[in-house]
Amino acid sequence: MKRIQKVTTNLILTIFCISTLLSSAPVMAKAPDRNPNIRFTTLEPGAFREINQQLDINIVFVGFQRGNGYQQVDETRMRQFLASHYRTFNWQTGFVGNSFDYRYNVRFAPRRFEDSFFSYLDSQRHTECVVTGMQEYYNAEPSHSVNVTENSCIDPNDTERWLGDHARDIGIDPTKYTIFFINWWGRPDFHFHTYSIWDHSDPDPDTGFSRTDYYLYETQAWGGTTPDDEQNGLGSLRRIWFYDLSAGPDYWTNSYDLNTADINGDGYADYRIPPIWEYGNMSAYRPFDDLSGDLSQIVRYLAIDAQFTSSPVFNPALSERLPNSIQTDITYFNGDGGARGQDLMKPSRGLLEMKKLRPFNPFSIAERDVPYTAEHDAAYQCALPYWFGTPTNCYPGRSNASWDMNIFHSDHLNDYVHGNVDYEIMNFAYTLPDVESPGQLLGVAFSMGSYPGFSYDWSIPSNRETIGMSNTMIHEVGHQLGLPHPHDVYDYEDNGIYYQRYFPFMASADESDSVMGYMILSNNYSQFDRDNMDRWMTAININHANALLPDILTHDLQPNDKAHLIAAESAATLALVSYRTMHYRAAAGFAKSAYDNVIFVADRLGTSSTTLENRRSSGQLLEQRPVIEDDTFNPLRRMSDPFGFLRNNPNVVNPMVNADHPKFAKRSSKQ
Repeated sequence: MKRIQKVTTNLILTIFCISTLLSSAPVMAKAPDRNPNIRFTTLEPGAFREINQQLDINIVFVGFQRGNGYQQVDETRMRQFLASHYRTFNWQTGFVGNSFDYRYNVRFAPRRFEDSFFSYLDSQRHTECVVTGMQEYYNAEPSHSVNVTENSCIDPNDTERWLGDHARDIGIDPTKYTIFFINWWGRPDFHFHTYSIWDHSDPDPDTGFSRTDYYLYETQAWGGTTPDDEQNGLGSLRRIWFYDLSAGPDYWTNSYDLNTADINGDGYADYRIPPIWEYGNMSAYRPFDDLSGDLSQIVRYLAIDAQFTSSPVFNPALSERLPNSIQTDITYFNGDGGARGQDLMKPSRGLLEMKKLRPFNPFSIAERDVPYTAEHDAAYQCALPYWFGTPTNCYPGRSNASWDMNIFHSDHLNDYVHGNVDYEIMNFAYTLPDVESPGQLLGVAFSMGSYPGFSYDWSIPSNRETIGMSNTMIHEVGHQLGLPHPHDVYDYEDNGIYYQRYFPFMASADESDSVMGYMILSNNYSQFDRDNMDRWMTAININHANALLPDILTHDLQPNDKAHLIAAESAATLALVSYRTMHYRAAAGFAKSAYDNVIFVADRLGTSSTTLENRRSSGQLLEQRPVIEDDTFNPLRRMSDPFGFLRNNPNVVNPMVNADHPKFAKRSSKQ
């Protein structure tokens, strides 16, 4: 089978965050000691508890050598830019209650491991692949160092599995967060290659279309596959992400462009990671002279911030009173003749993934078809210019920075809600002609800081044969539950958010088995998504229980009340024990049990509503630091002047790949 070289469009997902700061600070009440026989050690009545964990991060180099050469790794230099501490930050409400102290375990794989691994890659190559358009673009760059004359495809899921299966051979525990850096370049068995989900694709649930047939979706990184993934489950827990600097160049990482300083047009020179063989090249848009520094940025921003310990974009708590049952309400608006959103949506697939993400909340999906009336169309047409940069004022006196369709849907909320669960996520599925689509968006999620959040899916004729709305719905519901894009991350020590649109190298984080990225290669939430959700919910449940306790303890409790509080304390203790041993799923379950026991007593006493109202009206916030988007917080831009060497040495070429270099000579004779 030959690879199909075709560029597809209209495949861009987006999230638009309209956020209002919410009060999350507990009421700090000093309770009379009416219940001296109840002692809390894990739960802390009225306090905010931050769960700190010392977290080991494995960094494994496969095919690299130690040293100060252009293509060698200086461990001291690499460690210089790594973060030592992190606090999880909810982009809406402040700090969540999780923090980490990182301890780095750096390992250079021995030759026997490298030989075995690269032999495996060689055996897994699909030679039907062709040189991609991105590799051809690279070949045409004025400062490129070698010509890519072949391309093999290797399945990233199989690669991830092999690394996990053999990690313990070199003393690495794959259940701990591990990044494998791979460099095949320079070995006699090297082949130019990319990673393509060849053997375990996860096609669109509605259309059956698979993007793995297109070179735009070949990658150089992958990871985060779950043990129970329907297509390629690993069978046992792994926490692995690999990044192959000798793969590509590929589309997603922008590594094919060596000479354009500012791809995204924001007025700054971009920070991008080139192929490994370009290190030593001083004639590109920036001198590629700091491999070790670049590797540290990959570890910090693409692996840790984006995958291993990320922060929620929306509030995972969902409401002041933590809901038990959660429902996604899908409302179809069919405004394109006979096309029906119901035919482009498989709610069962979404329900399956939601249950895996938050298994301790009973999930359901409800569907409703609401006629696309003239009134609705008039409101939609008025609001549509918003997506093309034109402010709208469809509701004078009420229109604001948000999309005016949110106002329309808020006014008609009773037409969409079902009222049969604790919390409902609104998902509006539009089937429309191309001319009425919001640009190239497939979906969007809004959070207005109040119940409920709204998300939208669009299906239009130009992409209807390739993508339905299930993937978009799963993605946007993920946002409503708190999950961010992998490519948009918060970094605690920098105190800033790195958005892909400002920092193109962040797109590499999408190369993982998560529906939350933009590659649309997966319809499920990754192991990293699950871990992050479980940690957030552990802290949230414990701190919401803490907030309820002071009012409870002002009462003379009955024996049954005391039994529930003792059970809550025991469950919270088990939650932290599980958490610290990285059994995050168990921790989330125990923490929810602690909250459920406390809210049971609060409801019986009638204190829960008063406590929650006080929290809502107090105007207090958890510690909140300003989040900025300019370059003042960006160490990537401060590292060096990307043009200084080029200005002073315009004719310098890469000494690592010139005709006299033995590595290049060996490869040249082979080709």
